[in-house]
Amino acid sequence: RGRDGLHRIKLYIRTGLFILHEQNYNGADLRLIIEVKDLAQLSRILTRIENLPNVMEAARTKPG
Repeated sequence: RGRDGLHRIKLYIRTGLFILHEQNYNGADLRLIIEVKDLAQLSRILTRIENLPNVMEAARTKPG
C-alpha cells in the first residue's frame, strides 16, 4: 500500500483524453474534446453518456 495522503495518476490515452485517479476516490474524471455539428447533437451525446451505467454526470465545461 502507498503512503498516506493524496496520490494522483494521470494517464494520457490520446490527445484530449485523460483519467484522473485520487486515493480513496472510486471514480474517474474523463475530459475529452469532441467535434459536433450543433448544440442539439452535443446535447444528445451528453444525454446518452449520462444514461450509461455508473456514469454520475456528463456535462459541457468551459474552455481553459
